[in-house]
Amino acid sequence: SWGGAAVGVGVQINGGSTITEYIFKIEGGPIVEFTPDMLLEFMKDDEILFNAYLAMNKRYRLKEMHNYLHEYNRRNPLYLPIYK
Repeated sequence: SWGGAAVGVGVQINGGSTITEYIFKIEGGPIVEFTPDMLLEFMKDDEILFNAYLAMNKRYRLKEMHNYLHEYNRRNPLYLPIYK
């Protein structure tokens, strides 16, 4: 995980060529399929990225999903406490 959201990769069944990716928030919540609509839902707390992604047409959103996830994670880092 790089930050507030993370991506996992599903397992191929029946020799299919499609890989299903999933996204979830570290703070809690369901694990859902990584789609442009779900990414938009998860980015609601970052108003600048949310509005920029929302302004794109659907085809371009699909192409830019991973870039926006990386940018979201960069802008919203995950800090873990260190216990000694």
